[in-house]
Amino acid sequence: MVSVSSQNSNVSIWDVSTGRLQDTLTGYSSAIWDMSYSSDGQTLASVSQGTVNIWDVRTDEIRHTVTGYTISPSPNRQTIAISTLDYNVCLLDVETGEIRDKLELDNQAIMISFSRDEQLLAILDNVGTILLWDVKTGTVQHIFTELGRFHGIRHHGFISFSPDLQHLAISRPVGIIHLIDVNTGELKYTLRGHGDSVREVSFSPDGQVLASASWDKTIRLWDVNTGKLRDILIGHESWVDSVTYSPDGQLVVSGGSDGDIYLWNAQTGKQTDRLTGYSSRATNLLFSPDGETLAGGRMNGVIHLWHIVPERLAADINTDGVVNIQDLVLVAADFGQMGEYATDVNGDGTVNILDLVAVAKAFNE
Repeated sequence: MVSVSSQNSNVSIWDVSTGRLQDTLTGYSSAIWDMSYSSDGQTLASVSQGTVNIWDVRTDEIRHTVTGYTISPSPNRQTIAISTLDYNVCLLDVETGEIRDKLELDNQAIMISFSRDEQLLAILDNVGTILLWDVKTGTVQHIFTELGRFHGIRHHGFISFSPDLQHLAISRPVGIIHLIDVNTGELKYTLRGHGDSVREVSFSPDGQVLASASWDKTIRLWDVNTGKLRDILIGHESWVDSVTYSPDGQLVVSGGSDGDIYLWNAQTGKQTDRLTGYSSRATNLLFSPDGETLAGGRMNGVIHLWHIVPERLAADINTDGVVNIQDLVLVAADFGQMGEYATDVNGDGTVNILDLVAVAKAFNE
């Protein structure tokens, strides 16, 4: 399943294999800017207009509500870091809703991110200072002050640790990305090439590639070790606001200001799917830990959830465990049909030649 945040103030949950809406979580009146799943996928945290809600996905009920500006989940999903409007960063216990610890700041924290080992929390404030808070000892390890002031609110930039904890990536509204060496505290690379604001960045699970989403309507893939551009994903017809990798690193998923969600093959850079029909921009994308659900938050406050099915599984139309000539025959029998059909392998709403090609491709793999 997938969660999608939106500008219409709801959270929707979708089954990607059928294209059907599974659930909608309501409770906001404005854009949803951050989301986080618990490790078991049963709890979802979302933030909008200074309010953080902790949802029970099974019952659609809000378990806890706290005041916050932006959030970052710990890798074990048991703790959520929350930047508050009174210049604090708090650690919230997801299960109890209690504040475990708090760091007082001199300025507003606009971006925060946990390291994979849960030892460090990177904090970027609105004057361009980066703090590395050791949440185990309560001390601040490093302070970076060379980036200059960040103008605007949280979604005008992004901060993220690489999975191997060697790098920290910070995107900026001016179209550049800073890559900082966590061990030395030095600026390693400044990645340039986007023609407009970089809205979000996401490391591949192995930490070797950085994906960046920009208002220039592209997603760029960067080699983290060399700072060089590896690929440009082109296809969006509007600004790109969000980007994320699937947990297995096989997919790059991006969301546009026109509401469309694009799925890309991370190795080839080719578009594999497009989720359409939504008028509100996709501001935040998040996979469940098992990679089977995609959550999308939208500017209108809605969160959508989709169930993600690998292309080869979708091509096994008769579900006999093998993609073969029988699946091709089933597509041919429904050729020209419109609507929800299992033979509509690519999910574009019509059984056509593209579905035959998709089955044939899986048949030959």
